[in-house]
Amino acid sequence: MVRSFFFMITLLSLLIKSTIMNVSLFNEWNVLTLLYDACTYTVILLLVSLLFKRLKRCMYLILNFILTTSILATIMYYDYYQSILTFASILQINQLIAVTDSIYELFSWTYMFFYIDVLFFSLFFYFTRQKTSTQLIEKNILPTKMWLLTMCISSSLFNIFLNESIVNEYERAKSLGIFQYQVVTFCYDNYVSVVGHPAFDPAVLKNLGIEGIEEESKDFFGVAKGMNVIVVQLEAFQQFPLGLIVDGQEVTPHLNEFLAESLSFDHFYQQIGKGNTSDAEFIANTSIYPVGDRPISELISSKEVPSLPRLLNDLDYTTTTFHTNDVAFWSRDDLYPALGFDQYYDKSFFKDEDFIQFGSSDEILFRKSVEELADIHAKGDLFYAHLVAMSSHHPFTLPREKYKHIIKLPPRFDGTMVGKYLEATSYTDYAFGQLLNTLKDKGLYDSTLIALYGDHYGLNPETKQDTQLMKELLGREYHSLIDKYKVPFILHVPSLPASGVYQNTGGQIDIMPTLLNLLGIDVNVQSMPLFGRDLFNSSSNLVGSRYYTPTGTYYNEDYLYMPGKSFEDGTFIDLDTHEVQPAMSFSNVEYQRLLKLLDASDSYFYSLER
Repeated sequence: MVRSFFFMITLLSLLIKSTIMNVSLFNEWNVLTLLYDACTYTVILLLVSLLFKRLKRCMYLILNFILTTSILATIMYYDYYQSILTFASILQINQLIAVTDSIYELFSWTYMFFYIDVLFFSLFFYFTRQKTSTQLIEKNILPTKMWLLTMCISSSLFNIFLNESIVNEYERAKSLGIFQYQVVTFCYDNYVSVVGHPAFDPAVLKNLGIEGIEEESKDFFGVAKGMNVIVVQLEAFQQFPLGLIVDGQEVTPHLNEFLAESLSFDHFYQQIGKGNTSDAEFIANTSIYPVGDRPISELISSKEVPSLPRLLNDLDYTTTTFHTNDVAFWSRDDLYPALGFDQYYDKSFFKDEDFIQFGSSDEILFRKSVEELADIHAKGDLFYAHLVAMSSHHPFTLPREKYKHIIKLPPRFDGTMVGKYLEATSYTDYAFGQLLNTLKDKGLYDSTLIALYGDHYGLNPETKQDTQLMKELLGREYHSLIDKYKVPFILHVPSLPASGVYQNTGGQIDIMPTLLNLLGIDVNVQSMPLFGRDLFNSSSNLVGSRYYTPTGTYYNEDYLYMPGKSFEDGTFIDLDTHEVQPAMSFSNVEYQRLLKLLDASDSYFYSLER
């Protein structure tokens, strides 16, 4: 009887925690989700009951602890990544060491209440130890256990089959239950790793409207031909700080000045997957979609990826990338050779001088990088440099001595995430201003095409105070899918007197095609597929997103679309007014095209030789 009680109370405890998790992730309590979670827990507990004749209660305690930790990890993972934890994500646990400050910022001591029942049951177990034999009892209830186990497994398999067609990961997890979703995802990933991905068919590119860079009659074709190229990737840098004024002070005065002399795109969005910053580096240099739940850098080992550095190597450019963290972080020691960079500079070069969070400050990154580029230029060589800034990383903490360089925010921003974010972006702006000055001092500014973009979002307002501050700054509500994922993309061409803001929609996958057009480099789409578009010569676009948004999400010229369980129960959101409309009144042509585009990109990536 005691053992049955312990079985039931453990199951009930896990279901209560699972309900808290589901409300935290999905903002709702769903009976069916809870039912399938109950099936999962029941199967696990029954297997323990059947496999262990002794120490059952001890095993229940261990399982309770492990599953509780899994529930808590899923909640915290979602808070940080806005995505659902999977077994593939757990493989990147070694990367957590570098973001411990961010994890601590998200941790709440109230989470420890999740373990109170484990402590209580441990004491209960200790004081109710029994030495009586339960062999007869076990024999009598064995058929009941087997029947219950069969019913739970059958129900789960039927539910998995029923929801097989759901593309939206959130809706699928909600329908299956978190743990069933995690198990199904794990099984699918392993199945694909064994049988392989579908073969890539170049003929599909034409049907999807994928174009190369071939016609010299295009706008701005070749205006930067023969120039040096610097691509600056800013950490966690969103669009909204540009031009923002707080109590009469510009948050980004140097970027604002640079913007006024450049070409920029006002509807430009992040498209990264699990690899975050390293995924952004990959997309910008290849125009290939990331695969989503796995960092590209961990799948790319020994591959030779057609890329911007490889194209420029063939044109006698020296190609380099600069990053102040250890090159092993997110497996960049595999990423950079696969992309064809001649050389990379990491922590071993910058020596943690003027340390902020992960490595040397953005000031040091920019100064030392330009010194190296000046040496290349002095030899008469052209260079392509990818500079990866890091100082504005979450949780946006700066050394005290940096505050003399940044905006002085009013007291109402004290202690808020919005305030810390604006200070971090203000420092990045200051460092970028130093970069421009150094380029001018070294005589490189007038012969260099400079591209700048943000790698991913930084701000996710959660408190009432942060939400109110964002409403004050923007004059409206901060949109969690449009404002949050909108990042800057700015291009400065010294030989081009024109400046202006383009309103057409774009994403990080469009960076490489746009740069190729400016550099006057012809690319045949059959020999080198580009899954993005040249933004100067594109009147319409389809910008796909996954991982941070459900698969099937896209931005076009007018709307953001996000699917539900199917296209029909998804929603369209106006990019300007943020008005929400049901999908039933729209065509699903773009949605179907996007899914084919993602499949084609994945097939192409996996087809690349190792």
